Amino acid sequence: MTVPAPSAPEPAAAQEIQLIPADTAKLRSEALLDLPKYTAEDREEARREERRMLTSLGIEPLPEHAGERTLPWPIDILLYPANMAGLTSLAVIVGGPILLGLLSLVLFVLPFVGLLSMLAQGLIGLYAAWYFAECVYDSAKGSTRAPQALDTGGTGEMWSRVLYMLVVFAVFVLPMMIYFFATGRKDPILWVLVAWAVLFFPMGLLAMVLNDSISALNPFFLIGSILRVFFPYMGFVLLLAGIVVGLAWLWPPPFVPLVVCFAVGQYGMLILAHILGRFYWRNRKRLDWGL
Repeated sequence: MTVPAPSAPEPAAAQEIQLIPADTAKLRSEALLDLPKYTAEDREEARREERRMLTSLGIEPLPEHAGERTLPWPIDILLYPANMAGLTSLAVIVGGPILLGLLSLVLFVLPFVGLLSMLAQGLIGLYAAWYFAECVYDSAKGSTRAPQALDTGGTGEMWSRVLYMLVVFAVFVLPMMIYFFATGRKDPILWVLVAWAVLFFPMGLLAMVLNDSISALNPFFLIGSILRVFFPYMGFVLLLAGIVVGLAWLWPPPFVPLVVCFAVGQYGMLILAHILGRFYWRNRKRLDWGL
C-alpha cells in the first residue's frame, strides 16, 4: 500500500500590520485607572447586600456579630469565656493536664507512660495557644462570647498559627528576656528593649493573628497602624501593661491551690484574648485591615 505524502500547506497571505503608538498621557488620565480605595464601609455594605440577596432567595444567612454587649462592659468582659463553647475548651485546656498528671501517678509502672503524657500535654498546650488566637480573631469580628472551636482542622493548622505567634514573641519580647537573664542589669538598654516589647508586641500579635502572614511584621505596616490609632492604642497598651505587672506581682497567691491558680489563669488568658481582639473591633474603620 502506498501512502501519498501530504501536500505542503499554502502560505498564508501576508497582512500588513500597522503599529500605532499609544498616547501615554491619555492613558494616565483615564478614569478607569483611578481605582477608588475599598474601605471598611464598602465591605460592610457588601456584606449587607449579600445578606439581603440570600434572604430574598429564601436562604437564611449565618448570624452576624453585632458587637453590642448585653451587660455592663466590665461584667460582660469577665463573662466572655462563660458560655458552653468557652467552658468546653477550658475543660480540655485545664482538665486535660490534671487528668494526665493523675494517670501518670497511677500508671507510672507501665513503659513509656511519661513520654506519652508529655506528648499529650504538648498537644493540649498547642490547642490552648491556638484557641487563644481563635478568641482574638472572633472578638475582632465583634463577638462577645468565646467561639466554638473544637474542630481545629488538624495539628498542622494549629501549629501554623502558633508558629506565627511564636515569631511575634521572638521578635518583640525575647530580646528583652535574653538581655535581662544574660546580664542581670537594669540599664538603659534593658528599658529600651522593654519599650520595644510594650509598644510593638500587642499590635504585632493582633496583626499576625488577623492577617495570618509574616508580612504583618513589616515595620512600616505596624508603625502606620499605631499612628492611625495612636491615643486609643497608648491607653490600651497601658491597660495591658498594668494587668500584666499586677498579675506578675500578685500571682499566684500563696494560700490558693496551684490547680485553682492554673484554672483561673487560663480563664484570664481568654479574657485577655477578647480584650485584644475587641481593640480591633472598636478601631476597625481606622485600622482597616480587611477583616
